Amino acid sequence: MEILRNLYIKYMIGGAKLGADAANKALLFEQKSEMLRYFTLRSTELGVSAQRLCEHEVIVTLTTFGQRLNDVYLAIESIMQGSLLPNRIILWLADDMRGKVLPVTLQKQMARGLEIEYTPDTRSYKKLLPTLAKYPDAACVTIDDDLIYNFDLLENLVNAYNEDPGYIHACRVHRIKVDNNGCPLPYNDWDWCAGSRKATKYNFATSGGGTLYPPHSLSLHVNDSESYTRLAPLADDIWFYAMALLNGYRVKKCFTRSSLGEEYIQNESVQAMSLNSANVAGGKNDEQIRAVFEAYGIYDILNSNLK
Repeated sequence: MEILRNLYIKYMIGGAKLGADAANKALLFEQKSEMLRYFTLRSTELGVSAQRLCEHEVIVTLTTFGQRLNDVYLAIESIMQGSLLPNRIILWLADDMRGKVLPVTLQKQMARGLEIEYTPDTRSYKKLLPTLAKYPDAACVTIDDDLIYNFDLLENLVNAYNEDPGYIHACRVHRIKVDNNGCPLPYNDWDWCAGSRKATKYNFATSGGGTLYPPHSLSLHVNDSESYTRLAPLADDIWFYAMALLNGYRVKKCFTRSSLGEEYIQNESVQAMSLNSANVAGGKNDEQIRAVFEAYGIYDILNSNLK
């Protein structure tokens, strides 16, 4: 098992050095998946730890839906095979999945520390909000269900947080570009994956890439389900960005081997079910940005002298 784990880490490091070649990424994804399947089905080692990594409990939190339930174990196992283990890993499922038989992969991970909870279906917001409500004093790390993460993702986020606990830390960060009046340009015109290692109000975390939210870093408005389902039903990242600014928090990009901050390999087989195409290609991100920013005075913050 240890030999295979060392080989897995070798692949993880190598993957960060690959370019955007689709064939390379597909091959790497299959190699990593094969190893993670083996770990999931054979390992008896805990995938969480009682060791405190910082002043607070560290919880990795995510959600999934539909047929993705059958593949989400890959994202979870990539965390369980990490250089640092979180105190909890919580997978949130919609209430209508309660009572359904879970895949064997998840059942085996539950025996090693995975927690599965049920909550009203608020789409991607289930990734973070129920964990914030249940564990308000924890440091919460969000991940997505369709990615295989690098072995030291959690280590890099926790190290960054311990060094600068007054910030939100993220692996993949966009830089918001604004016009001469200080208003954001369309989302597709932002500098993607070009966020600064220095904290700034223009750093926009894409939370699925791996983001650590310190306790109480988001405004109390974050749990206003009537507002976020009306203003940004498909864009939790926009909502979380606004709630951080309202609460005086800024985002810093943490260390990543990939210059883009993409410390993961994507599962292309489930992308047909992704919200990304509707939000980015369909232009819905701009509609939701406008709605949230107008409702909560975010334009005023971006236009202010605050950094």
